[in-house]
Amino acid sequence: MLFMLAGPVIAIIIVLTIIQRKKARHKAAFAAKLKALTSSHGLELDLFEQFNNRLIGLDHQQGKLLFIEFHGSNWNFNMFHVDQIKACAVLRSAASISSEGTATANNYSIPPIGLQCHMEDGSIVTLPFYSTHTDTFHDATALTRKAAYWRRKINGMLTKHGEPEFF
Repeated sequence: MLFMLAGPVIAIIIVLTIIQRKKARHKAAFAAKLKALTSSHGLELDLFEQFNNRLIGLDHQQGKLLFIEFHGSNWNFNMFHVDQIKACAVLRSAASISSEGTATANNYSIPPIGLQCHMEDGSIVTLPFYSTHTDTFHDATALTRKAAYWRRKINGMLTKHGEPEFF
């Protein structure tokens, strides 16, 4: 009886080991790519946070903000100097999630969440923290808190140069 259980247990251990090694390789590749990106732009992120398929970070000394959104092995990133920002606010749009998990306007309210940065040139840059396409319902509260934390951090840096105009 013990021998009959040994085969499936060994198979499970092998599968878990393969998964762990794959995750470790992915994490190492991510770290190398992030280091290359920050080095090429002369950034030294002293505060950063990775969540789901995104990363946000600050280089306090240079006053630069970096936001990366991952799509498989591709990255989209925004990088700008904090002095270019008037103020940031947590944004929730009017979209919501229905019980079937599709975006609707009037069922369960799970709006996309972002950090909306009002720039000195009048433009608005939205950094997505929660998306109905990539994140789960259970992530919304934690990601709202993260967006609020980063809003406070960024707006706190702005108050050193003068009060933010809004929010």
